[in-house]
Amino acid sequence: MGPVIKPIGIGVLAATLVVVIVGLFLPSTYSVQRELVINTTPERIHVFTSDLQTWPQWTPWFKDDPSLDVTLGSITKGEGAHQEWTAKKGGGELTVTRSEPNWGVAYNMDLSGSRPESLCAMRYEVMADSTLVIFEMSGDMGWNLMGRFFNLLMDPMVGPMFDDGLTRLKMLAEKPEQESST
Repeated sequence: MGPVIKPIGIGVLAATLVVVIVGLFLPSTYSVQRELVINTTPERIHVFTSDLQTWPQWTPWFKDDPSLDVTLGSITKGEGAHQEWTAKKGGGELTVTRSEPNWGVAYNMDLSGSRPESLCAMRYEVMADSTLVIFEMSGDMGWNLMGRFFNLLMDPMVGPMFDDGLTRLKMLAEKPEQESST
């Protein structure tokens, strides 16, 4: 038994060293960004992005997790708007830190300690007769080596959700106002 345990121990030690060394060279930060042209004004888009009460109409989170239970704060629109949520896969909270009809919305998102806070935004860039909406999220895992490996998965995991959210926002914002309010 002794001759077998020694090579296994050496293998485990070597694998651990490889993970640590590779992790040290991976970036500590992540960034996910998607964009879509929406054929309306930034002010029209802002009606949906600035008010947390309208988020279930376009954000992918509600569609992808039926167990999601959201509690809105006393402020639901503009800077200072806040919400918390729980779901089978965990929970979190977000707070809007900036909300301007010609710029967009920025918010801090904390996913219940599973990783450091993420900085998120939906920015608007005015075009001739439309608006480019840029949906972005970034964060820093610091010295968390497993978090650095997780960073490699952020774009493939979150990017498609951003694409879906932008597509749903586009459909909503491009509807005539009387249609989208019903």
